[in-house]
Amino acid sequence: YLVDGNAYFFTAVDVSRRIDFTNNTKTIVVGISYPPSEYVYDLYRRGPDLTPPSADGKYEPLYYDNGEPQTHLKWGEADNFLAAIQHDIMPFVEGSLFGHLSFADKSIRRGLFGHSYGGLFSLNALYTKPTLFDAILAASPTIWWNKYSIVNFQENKFLTGVPPSPEGSCPSLILTWGSSKAEFPDKGCAKDAGGAWNRTNCDAEEDPMEESMSGL
Repeated sequence: YLVDGNAYFFTAVDVSRRIDFTNNTKTIVVGISYPPSEYVYDLYRRGPDLTPPSADGKYEPLYYDNGEPQTHLKWGEADNFLAAIQHDIMPFVEGSLFGHLSFADKSIRRGLFGHSYGGLFSLNALYTKPTLFDAILAASPTIWWNKYSIVNFQENKFLTGVPPSPEGSCPSLILTWGSSKAEFPDKGCAKDAGGAWNRTNCDAEEDPMEESMSGL
């Protein structure tokens, strides 16, 4: 499952074909996207859908080049969007393709991919519903968003709560970012975003000389 499917679906399909060729691993790519528009990224939809709720209901605005805040943008509805994926999209897709299997069947492995705001969404899914997916792939997640609220709120609750899989089956986390731009303003931020080292099978990768888009 990948958010921003209109932007990344065909890239994901190409990757899955290469994995099938080299490892004989079959993958079904489910792109979750918005109705076609003149823009690849619809910030009016992505803004609320992909950003996690803050602890106090307040959000740091984005700013125009002239310094004026973009007060028309909404934020913090990622939990609702994830619930729609869990209760509407996943049952429809898996019921259509694997109607003979139960949702809990371990022969089906589920992954969630997101980039930028989508990466932030993927981390929020890990922290709030750690058993929903077997693997989380967060590419260049915007953990700086809203003054790092995902690190201070969602991740902190995840780390201090009950481990998601007492039997030892932890979800996998793949965290990537490019280093040619200051996507992580300080070197500790990457580790912050993947701070659940002991509660996931975590792999973090920095791509030297890559930036947000080329690092995909």
